[in-house]
Amino acid sequence: MIEQLINKLQEQRNQLQQLYPAFPYMCCGHAQERLNEELNLVKVYGVYKGILSDDYKQKTADDWSEVNLLSKGIPHNFNYDPETRLFVDITADQFHDALPSILLMKINDKRVALSFKQMKPQTTHCVVRYL
Repeated sequence: MIEQLINKLQEQRNQLQQLYPAFPYMCCGHAQERLNEELNLVKVYGVYKGILSDDYKQKTADDWSEVNLLSKGIPHNFNYDPETRLFVDITADQFHDALPSILLMKINDKRVALSFKQMKPQTTHCVVRYL
């Protein structure tokens, strides 16, 4: 079941790369919407608070103040698959090339916080609300 999901996610990612030349950079909303429409994955509005490459910081220098980057995190959209109970992020690698192009995280993964109050040092993805 997970292998099938990964194959479908890769197919969607490939199609998004054709539509958006800068993909995955600043394409989390497009990806979230497409995965909702095509694969019926739940839309998640949240924040990213993981590692950031120097390239990402340079590209977004005018968009984010140092305070925003270091406080609650960067606004970020991703998805949730209720069938596999996995959070899905196909644009996480925009933040750093050490991140996989398809990131799957269990609901109890240390990288996931279901609220700001649950955030820990190892949290990379925090859920603000489901859409």
